[in-house]
Amino acid sequence: MFRQLGFIFIVFGITFGVLVWQLGWPEWVMPAEEGQEDTSTEIPEESMTMEDSLQDLLSNLGETRDNINLDEIDLESIDLEGLTIDELNLQEILPVLEEETQTEQTEEEEASEEEASNEEEISEEETGNEEQQSESEHLEEEETIAEDSLQSLIGESEEAVQNLLGEAQRVDPSLYGYNVHVYLNQEHQEYILVGIMDNVVQTVLALGEEASVAPLQAGMSRSEVENHLQVEEEPTVETDDGSFTFHPDEQEAADRPLVELEDGIWAQLYFDTIDDGLVGVRYLNSETIVNHRPYSITYRGSLEERPNWGREEWRPVEEAAEQQVLEATNVIRQSFGKDPLEWDEEVAQVAYLHSEDMAQNNYFAHDSPTSGALQDRMTAGDVSFMRAGENIAAQYVDATSAVIGWLNSEGHRVNLLSEDFSHLGVGVYERHYTQNFLTPW
Repeated sequence: MFRQLGFIFIVFGITFGVLVWQLGWPEWVMPAEEGQEDTSTEIPEESMTMEDSLQDLLSNLGETRDNINLDEIDLESIDLEGLTIDELNLQEILPVLEEETQTEQTEEEEASEEEASNEEEISEEETGNEEQQSESEHLEEEETIAEDSLQSLIGESEEAVQNLLGEAQRVDPSLYGYNVHVYLNQEHQEYILVGIMDNVVQTVLALGEEASVAPLQAGMSRSEVENHLQVEEEPTVETDDGSFTFHPDEQEAADRPLVELEDGIWAQLYFDTIDDGLVGVRYLNSETIVNHRPYSITYRGSLEERPNWGREEWRPVEEAAEQQVLEATNVIRQSFGKDPLEWDEEVAQVAYLHSEDMAQNNYFAHDSPTSGALQDRMTAGDVSFMRAGENIAAQYVDATSAVIGWLNSEGHRVNLLSEDFSHLGVGVYERHYTQNFLTPW
């Protein structure tokens, strides 16, 4: 019997030792003695049991404990109801702890990923806003470039001109060494002449209501224009050849003043002085404005002489000027709501002979000492007409300048804008210009 009791004690001891090894010693909370200050903290029995028991459990987990943070575990999510400290099984509680830890980590990772996703969405939204802002700025830039495009062509290549305006309708020779690339859009009332020499744009002339001459606009009054640009009374132009001061007379200063837009780039402004409105703008570099010499000039340095051309060189330039007079005339007529005029070759020949006669006989008048009045010249040219008119000009820079001169002369303006005429012939001989208007039978 004693042997049996001994065996039982041995088994009990071994079992108790195993429990102590697995769970550790329980922690007892002793009540304070009567009259003694209670320094302990009152802990609810259930919370005390779970917290302390788990802490004891983890004290013997070795490396496993290093990977489990009790502060990160939601103790309320572990079902320990009905269990006492002596009944807890480490093999049952450990998976619960690990699952809870993994759950916490998963939630943190999801929160981190969600935050990252939100940051990415915000970043994408910010990027989108930046792209929209960039696109908006680009559109504003394109708009600005489009408005300033004709001025900005000065100094650019022929390829840049074609990129902006397309292929020219034709290319004309000029008096000034550059070729004139002609762009005429009567439907949109825009006439552009681009002067290119050695693959560099020297000058751009823009005429018509839709011409891009920002910050200006066709039809602006002189005072409105001067709110944007400062007109110089006697502008001085500097080039490598010297210093050149121009002296416009009263009429020249009124209908085609010169302003400097930026260093080396100028604009000659063409006004309708009768109706007080801007008609067109010619952009030029410094060398070209000196080459044109649109006003009387004083200078220090050297001034290039005009070429001494023969008829073979002159005639292509004259023919180009004749077409340019017709085109500029029709653009201006359309801006006044008038129908364009049709070209008449027979009348053009009559006009050419009169320009030639004035140049060779050194006079300037409608009545020729050799061929008589306009009616006489029409009859001699076998031109029948119901009504006819004539404008003449001389020594202008080019065809467009001559047309603007006619627009600002009361008598010539009547012919230029008359609804009674349907056809036009133009004759240019060197720097003499004749317009013959006609209404045929």
